[in-house]
Parts: sequence; structure tokens; C-alpha cells
Amino acid sequence: MTDLLKLSLQKELEELEKEEQIFDRKISQFLEESDDKNPFGLKTLQKLLAETFGEAPDFDAIANACASLETQISESNKIAEKVSGSVRELDLQRSRAQHALTIVEEAKELSNCLKGLKEVMVQDDLTKAVHHIRRFHQLDLSILQGSPEFEEMSTLKG
Repeated sequence: MTDLLKLSLQKELEELEKEEQIFDRKISQFLEESDDKNPFGLKTLQKLLAETFGEAPDFDAIANACASLETQISESNKIAEKVSGSVRELDLQRSRAQHALTIVEEAKELSNCLKGLKEVMVQDDLTKAVHHIRRFHQLDLSILQGSPEFEEMSTLKG
């Protein structure tokens, strides 16, 4: 029984090798038929696939689907660019708003320093006055220059 099975398998292997040789010749023929008008031999490939597998893919339908997909991707890319631009603009506006809030906070602190300094000077409490002057020097003075409070505080320290 095993010899019979072995012979059967050998015969089947020989048939598959013959089919492979035929297929190899067809592929070689396909590659040779490529020219300027038909550089990839698509019609021959379609025919070869139809002979081998029973049905060839519709390359025209595939090409149309690819073109449609390319259009969709292009449109999606345009939309993504618009959204990205909007996000960048919002980020810039947020950054500006944060900078404005910093200026307001520094100005408020400067005003509090000036008010506190005036109050402790009336009381002749130099220790607390030094504290207010130190707070003044910790502020970002480049932001506050030109404000009336900054000018008044600058004249008081000098």
C-alpha cells in the first residue's frame, strides 16, 4: 500500500512540475511582450491570470478605484491642512492670551507692591518696605516698563 501511495504522489508531483514549467514559460512570454505601448504587458497578464486561475482581475476597474481613492486622499489632505492651519492659529492666539494674562498679573503685583510700600512708609516700617521692594525686583520689569506704577516705583527706590 505504501508503494502505491508513493507512486501516486510521484505522479502528482510530476504533473505539478509540468504545470510549473508551463506557467514559467507563460511568465517569460509575458515579460518579453512588454513594449512602449504596453510596458507591463497588462493585457497579457490578464490573459495569463485568466488561464491560470479561471478569472482575471479587471485592471480598468482597479485603476478607476485607485483614481477615486487618490481623489479622496487628496481632498482629505486639503481638509487636514485647513484644520492644521486653524489649530496653529488657535495655538498662537492662546499663546498671546497667556502672555496678556502674565502682563496683567505682573501689573497687578506691581500695583500691590506700590500700594503696600506707600502704606508701610507712612508707618515708618522699613522691614516691610524692604519686603515690597524685593517683590518689585522679582517682577518681570521688561513687561511693565512705561506703566505709571513702574515709573512711580522706580522713583521711590532711587
